[in-house]
Amino acid sequence: TPMFQESGLFGSQYNPIYLKLLLGISFTLFPIFQFLISPAIGFYSDKIGRRDIIIWSLFFTVIARIFVFASFQNGSVAMFYISNIIDGVTGAMYGVIFSSIADVSKEEEKAKNFGLVGAAFGIGFIIGLATISRPTEAIMLFIPLLWNTHTKEESKKKWALVKKYRSHFIFTILFG
Repeated sequence: TPMFQESGLFGSQYNPIYLKLLLGISFTLFPIFQFLISPAIGFYSDKIGRRDIIIWSLFFTVIARIFVFASFQNGSVAMFYISNIIDGVTGAMYGVIFSSIADVSKEEEKAKNFGLVGAAFGIGFIIGLATISRPTEAIMLFIPLLWNTHTKEESKKKWALVKKYRSHFIFTILFG
């Protein structure tokens, strides 16, 4: 919640309980609309084609991201909610993606192809989160080292631990 308070979107004009309610609503809009729209998206993908649904979904996902940016710039909670709704509707395309894999795969290759698509989603999540969180993790790793180092002796003891276990720190920074 501090990020939202500092951004001006859910600023200090809201009391903390109401702020948590607003954030809870915003975080539930995506999965609710994805759940509600998935059957309709699947039906229309059978009628008009999976490729068109996927292309339009990606286009509106970009529009939703622009709405997120604009909502933070304008401080508009309603625009932020609309972006989550649009993103939830377009997020229903994941079923269409798996259906298109089923359509083009031979029977003996379906399991392998579903595994590859699932692995691609997983790798995308890992790489996406890693590129966002690595700098933060590195900073969080070194905060305890700088905590309570009022004397030079305390500081030397902590940095001696870093030198002793440097492979652990390097591994943690690189791979989480």
